[in-house]
Amino acid sequence: MDALIRILVEDVLIFANSDEEQMAEDFAVVQLERIASDLLSAGDGPIQQFHRVVEEMIREAKGSGNESRQLLLQSLPSHLGLI
Repeated sequence: MDALIRILVEDVLIFANSDEEQMAEDFAVVQLERIASDLLSAGDGPIQQFHRVVEEMIREAKGSGNESRQLLLQSLPSHLGLI
């Protein structure tokens, strides 16, 4: 399940950080809203697992010195309304 969460996180980062030349803004916003809604309706267990995987990804980004990715990942749960 962790691998699927990692894929979801990468997709969220793409939707959140693409510009209009890469992806229609309305499409990206709708997808982010859908993902956030689905996560919120999944219940506490999946949300906790999502947080755990994001924390792992933050540690990996920090370990590799990728500060911009670390900051994006740190803000991800709040942008999705999960905290």
